[in-house]
Amino acid sequence: MLHLCKHEGFTIKLPKINSWLQATVWAGLGQYFTQIVTLLGLVVLARVLQPESFGQIAILQAIGAFFSMFTIVGFSSAVVQFGDLNKRDVGSLLSLALLVGAISATIFAAASPLIAHFFTDGDLLILGLVYSLNLVAIALQQVPRGLLERASDFRRRSVAMVLGSLLSMITAIGLALSGAEAWALVGSMLVMNFSTMVFFFYFAKLELKLRWDKRVIDRSFRFISEVSIYQSLNYFNRSFDKVIIGRVLGMEALGYYTRAYLLLNTGNTAIGGIISPVLHSRMVHSKGDEVALRRLFEAVTLLALWTVSPCMAILAAFPSDVLRIVWGQDGLWRLIPFFGWA
Repeated sequence: MLHLCKHEGFTIKLPKINSWLQATVWAGLGQYFTQIVTLLGLVVLARVLQPESFGQIAILQAIGAFFSMFTIVGFSSAVVQFGDLNKRDVGSLLSLALLVGAISATIFAAASPLIAHFFTDGDLLILGLVYSLNLVAIALQQVPRGLLERASDFRRRSVAMVLGSLLSMITAIGLALSGAEAWALVGSMLVMNFSTMVFFFYFAKLELKLRWDKRVIDRSFRFISEVSIYQSLNYFNRSFDKVIIGRVLGMEALGYYTRAYLLLNTGNTAIGGIISPVLHSRMVHSKGDEVALRRLFEAVTLLALWTVSPCMAILAAFPSDVLRIVWGQDGLWRLIPFFGWA
């Protein structure tokens, strides 16, 4: 059962305590099915695409993460954190997100020649120019995503993510079978981010109406800047290894490393995608109820671990068999050293 919080015609549904576990289940299902769709798609792609293609997209994602770290968590967190948003405030946040996304995409596109030169890979120039469009979609989708998380509507949030992943993998496999190589992965990223953005807007019942309220912009910018400080520190922990491998060992080695890292990190990605958004939304609504928050944290953590642990146990017990099934016999022994490193 839900109670409503209204601000100048803009309605946010606030869940009661007994609905939080249901929200956690939906968040878990969304992460679980997204991971399944991704892995099944990669089973096919690994047998069609060259390792260099995975290495090229890994470099673009690693550098793109640097440009988008200001938006990828900050805007959705701001929407969840600020409970007094009205339609004009949300329009201002959309304007700021579009501005930041456009600036990030422009800088990324302008840096593409330098990226290609640094990694001595001429293909990264054109790939980077096209990939930069993702940064606009990533920025814009954070506001409606934050509205869904604020309302604890993880059912619609999960549906949007799964549909985006499905469309992405269908695009990737279709392009890969036509011989597109790295363009198959770049195209799939564009389809995933822009389709997910559309689904988020649709499910949040949000129109793309841009406004500019300096008070809201200043308040949001301060909050997002503070969140981004942590993100900038965490970025080097998550992405700098890919830059080093790509520069020193080349795109082929980075392709093997990325495939091993993706498989090994599946559990952590799923757990983080369940716990973080649910707990953040609950903390905002808890109003100092530490007991309820602690109980929810324990329940959410146990549910996430029970969901992911069987998969991780199978991976730990039969690593070579899992690698062979997912990535194929070809290159198996090149993957295993990187699997240990990852």
